[in-house]
Amino acid sequence: MTEISKEDLKKKLSDQFWRLNHLYWVLNEKNKPVLFKLRKIQLYLLRHLWFLNIILKARQLGVTTFFCILYLDECIFGGKDAGLIAHTDDDAKKIFEKKVKYAWDHLPAVIKDQYEMKTESKHELCFIKKDTMIESRFYVSTSLRSGTVQRLHISELATVDQKEPGKAEEIKSGALLTVHKEQVVTIESTAKGGGGVFGDICKLAMKKWKQKETLTPMDYKFFFFPWWQEEEYELDHHVHISQEEKEYFDKVEGEMRAQGWDCDITLNKRRWYVKTKEIQGDKMLREHPSTPGEAFMVSVEGAYFKREIAKAWADGRICEFPIEPTLPVYTFWDLGMKKDTMFVILAQKVGRFWHCIDNVYNGGEGFPWYVKELKEIADRDMLIYKHHYFCHDITVKEYNGFTRIETASSLGLNPYTIVPRVEAIQDKIHASRMFFPKVVIHKTRCEKLIDSLTNYQKEWDDKKNDWKPVPLHNWASHGAGSFGEMARSFTDEEESENDGKQWNKKKRR
Repeated sequence: MTEISKEDLKKKLSDQFWRLNHLYWVLNEKNKPVLFKLRKIQLYLLRHLWFLNIILKARQLGVTTFFCILYLDECIFGGKDAGLIAHTDDDAKKIFEKKVKYAWDHLPAVIKDQYEMKTESKHELCFIKKDTMIESRFYVSTSLRSGTVQRLHISELATVDQKEPGKAEEIKSGALLTVHKEQVVTIESTAKGGGGVFGDICKLAMKKWKQKETLTPMDYKFFFFPWWQEEEYELDHHVHISQEEKEYFDKVEGEMRAQGWDCDITLNKRRWYVKTKEIQGDKMLREHPSTPGEAFMVSVEGAYFKREIAKAWADGRICEFPIEPTLPVYTFWDLGMKKDTMFVILAQKVGRFWHCIDNVYNGGEGFPWYVKELKEIADRDMLIYKHHYFCHDITVKEYNGFTRIETASSLGLNPYTIVPRVEAIQDKIHASRMFFPKVVIHKTRCEKLIDSLTNYQKEWDDKKNDWKPVPLHNWASHGAGSFGEMARSFTDEEESENDGKQWNKKKRR
């Protein structure tokens, strides 16, 4: 590395942009030392960062590397404390060694001599500026529950949501609270389904972004970086592009331009995408999304209903459609215990299809709250409830000595049926799979149901590094449970009595 004179440093070091393009060395994916220089996406982030930021992205765009260097720079030259949360201990170790510590170790001596190293471990740097005695630290870990930081970056939060939902909730309730008001939080991930901590924050921020709301320091700012923005994703060789693929690229350009994006998917970019998809298949939606909405249509690893959800999207059975006020409404309940979540699906029988028209869910609320919500939906859409279907837990007594079914009935949830207990959870999953082709789901009103069915998955076994043959009990379990009660409540014989209309996806899209 070329030495920099003290005179030049005095002129340059007050300029963060110069520092970020000239001072820091990192190890790249080939383990080769390279001088960090801001790429197009990284420069955009630098210029547009907010207090709270959520970043939905394609893979390998250098986002985590950027925040390692940016936050290290602010520790060194701004006296900040920074933290980075990685998914695994191995990831944390690699990020710290290749991005943070390597960059620190290879700073010009004239800069490092201004600091006294206090702590240098496998996960943390802590140094003191000699002339001001200001102490700064940067640490990388899988969780940050103690202390306070002014800069916090969380990498691949959707992966944590998927495989360790308890840790994701801990990050939400613990680490995010270590950052003071009006400091900086950055969360980035590829999407792995639509729910969890990352999905919930991302969708709320995306809604505000689409509606062009003015953000407060407590609102998350939404960033989306699709594959077609990355300069390196190009291929200058002849590749056959089918008519269907051409229409796909044209559709993406039209959709993104309508939202104000400068989207130009060049021929070389189209070639790269086609060849990459030959290997990646349906993982392209997750690893290289073209639009924000597409990113959340991904197949979740270990998901029980992967094929069924994909088929429903392809058939147009997850869509917008009018609610029929002349048809009765049925409700299907999954009941949580204590502070657990209750989930209710509202559905109508339309010909041979069941239309899921809405869902109600919450945690820590009793039946009065749900009855109130159901009444508001009925009044709004002029609906009439015909029957309520409860899982077997409805017979459990509550703290007041009454069973839940007695409470529900007293609040007007009549008539009702208690769906018998299923002996093996796999039987309930099988019933749901068989029921899927008969279901149409409202895309907007039932967003939580769609997320739940997409993310209902097997439990991950860290020791065996494989999926366990049992469901993971998390937020998605309740929506999937409610859907399972719906599937088990009706037989083919009962449905054949009213087998009138046929599904026409062109009319319902």
